[in-house]
Amino acid sequence: MNPVLNSNNRHKAALAIVLLGLTFLEKGHTISVEEHYGNKNSLEPWFTGPLLAPSGHVVPFGHINVEPYEYYTVIPGKYDSNWKYHSQENYYTAVTQIVLQTGIYKNVGITIIPQLVSNSHKGKRYFGFGDLPVKISVQLREGKINSWAPAMRIGAQVNFPVGSYDGLDPNNLATDSLGTGSWLPNIGIVLSAIKQLGESIHFLGYRFYSSFTVGTATSVNGANVYGGDVNTKGTVFPGNIFQIGASVEANFTKRFGFAMDMVYNHFNKTRFTGKTIVPNTQPSAELFSIAPALEYNWSENIGIIAGTWFTVMGRNSSSFNSAVIAINIYN
Repeated sequence: MNPVLNSNNRHKAALAIVLLGLTFLEKGHTISVEEHYGNKNSLEPWFTGPLLAPSGHVVPFGHINVEPYEYYTVIPGKYDSNWKYHSQENYYTAVTQIVLQTGIYKNVGITIIPQLVSNSHKGKRYFGFGDLPVKISVQLREGKINSWAPAMRIGAQVNFPVGSYDGLDPNNLATDSLGTGSWLPNIGIVLSAIKQLGESIHFLGYRFYSSFTVGTATSVNGANVYGGDVNTKGTVFPGNIFQIGASVEANFTKRFGFAMDMVYNHFNKTRFTGKTIVPNTQPSAELFSIAPALEYNWSENIGIIAGTWFTVMGRNSSSFNSAVIAINIYN
């Protein structure tokens, strides 16, 4: 067994966990125009919202949004420091999330995302609970009816590090990497709007968001998601993360639509103090990804969206290809 390659696999798992926690935290239902403004447009489509970009609206007080997600991800290689891609043996991860959102006060909402993670590599498999992201959001501005002027909200997030992240068994080939070990406090802002195109039945929505995550220090013993070996003992300082993303969403009919997400992530370098043989650090990294998807809505409150999320370029980071499906239920 090559301990350095095994360390790289653990880093692959950590990257997948972090990206899912950041990107999907406030996905959720696209609140209808009449929900916020009391002015119903019979032509208005039913949107689930895109795969990745969050909504500029919090779920109103007295309502709840539930959205089960399933992601199946293949990590087939990595990008080096010169943005060049190198293939490696596939690492697989499947994540089941249930996005739970509700309003807890006027213009204030909460999101909780329990998740299960299943990893597999070279015949080894491991299954368990992943980290638990929780977020509080505040509505700063309501959007205008049928206008490009956006709704706006801000949010503060914390990641409860309940997934296994250190003391990992080298014989599991990094499949027991289920969490990050870091609280990853995060702040972010989201803008979103939906506008009718002329007098047609077609509407176009856009979303823009940006967030900053602090990688809080975590103690590690033994092999861990950041690297190391069975003799490693010390403190890891995960790099801070900057994320920016945008999406467009359009309808073909009232029920059927298309969405496209574009995301950029920058990861500062991960540092380590303590003793180790196998490196327990990671250089700064960057990653660009997109996520096209199709959606179908049975009503304004229930819809399904499915698509793929994949990297297009990167630096010092893993590449990935994900199949994603979610059902959105709003009440």
